Amino acid sequence: LLQLFSRLRIDDAVDAVPVHMTNGVWGTIAVGLFAKSDKILLAYGEATEDEGVFMGGNGTLLGCQLISILFVQGWVTVCLLPFFCLLNYMGWFRTSSTDEVEGLDRRYHGASPHSKSQDFNSAIDAEMCGRTHKRLRRSLDLLTEGPNIQIQQYHQGPSTTESKW
Repeated sequence: LLQLFSRLRIDDAVDAVPVHMTNGVWGTIAVGLFAKSDKILLAYGEATEDEGVFMGGNGTLLGCQLISILFVQGWVTVCLLPFFCLLNYMGWFRTSSTDEVEGLDRRYHGASPHSKSQDFNSAIDAEMCGRTHKRLRRSLDLLTEGPNIQIQQYHQGPSTTESKW
């Protein structure tokens, strides 16, 4: 999966997809392969004749588990794809290449956590906190006023003033 992400140029710095999705899919499939009816009774309080394929089951439970994986994948895609597209459109999905090279700790907090010459906490000065506060305030303003600005501009036609977008 990591090589596939590399070839597709998908940046997953903390390997969240390989860890969470892959292990979640495996755990779901494992139930369809290894579940025993007595353990299902203990877990859910209902008797069932369905068992995992390797425990004598006929594959019904495995089929249900595979359908649930497809459902969850579809649900996540439908719910989160528009959100990620919006973040990308607004420029909030990624940081700049310069910030990536320099390091986000230095960019957003004023120092590297690996710096031996100064205490990381003391490196957060008033100027950096002020810039962070301004960024957060601008983000909140865009979220609350942004749709209204676009609607007003749509009804009034193109304006000569610079838009917040």
